[in-house]
Amino acid sequence: MNRSARVLVEVATETPWHGDRNREFNNTAAGHRGVSNLPAHGTQSLRRNLPSFRARPSPFLLGRTLFRNLPLRIGPGSRVRIVGLVSGGPIVLVQLGEPVVETRARVGTYSLWFQRAIPEPLGVVDLRDPDQEIPPDAAGVIFMGSPASVTEPHPWLPRALDAARSVLTAELPTLGVCFGHQLFCLALGGRVARNKVVEVGTVEVEMTPEAAQDPLFGELPARYQINSSHDDTIVDLPADAPQLLGRSERERNMVLRWGPRAWSVQYHPEMRREETKFSIYWRTPRLEEEGDDPALLLEECNDAPVGVDLLQRFVALVRS
Repeated sequence: MNRSARVLVEVATETPWHGDRNREFNNTAAGHRGVSNLPAHGTQSLRRNLPSFRARPSPFLLGRTLFRNLPLRIGPGSRVRIVGLVSGGPIVLVQLGEPVVETRARVGTYSLWFQRAIPEPLGVVDLRDPDQEIPPDAAGVIFMGSPASVTEPHPWLPRALDAARSVLTAELPTLGVCFGHQLFCLALGGRVARNKVVEVGTVEVEMTPEAAQDPLFGELPARYQINSSHDDTIVDLPADAPQLLGRSERERNMVLRWGPRAWSVQYHPEMRREETKFSIYWRTPRLEEEGDDPALLLEECNDAPVGVDLLQRFVALVRS
């Protein structure tokens, strides 16, 4: 077997396991290390180290994970099915915050939202923790959103900015989402500020003519609906400006390309209607203050499936 390849396996029980079938398994720093070299012994060890996911479509399915070596040893009453091979290192989610408590209790963590949309297990690195860092064998990186603002002096922000500059200059396949989008701008010398009016709900994005030739966005429609939720916006692009690929009515820098294999979006491709509803609830006071109708936004909100298409295209690009 190619030493850089990993075995993608599906772990399941022969009988229903107890508890919420939508239970989330945390992908901690230890869990991330497991993505590249997970111990192959004991069902409980497997459960602890599985990346975040929801058990679907069967209550018997515990999930999928990656192993470097065979054979696998698991506990009685469980089975493993080899799904295929994944070449190269893990795709890593960079965490810089979590949803507010009420949202997290109902729809889970940001990493779970991405894992639902992406067919292979994902690593998670929380750069707020000084002991965690993006692993050198990462095949691709996604900087996720955050309820924090890049305009505030968080103690971990300099470290996050350094990490953003590092991956952008390394030409590692990279995608910034919402907070990550703004982080890239700030890291390279641009400016971010509070937007004049909040953008939340299902919005329409208009792509530029240049997007039609882009390796990531080229096969997406020229206009599509997507879910968005942000209080800050890019007001000044860096001097060495990225390529503009898309805009919305309220966000002129909605989609940017920073290099041959680096992009960012102000919207949330990982958010379905369910997650977006909670963003609308959370921002209702500001919406009403600015004259928007939260009830109408809730009514018009949808799952925006183009977001899943985009994330899966990113994975395909990383693995190509």
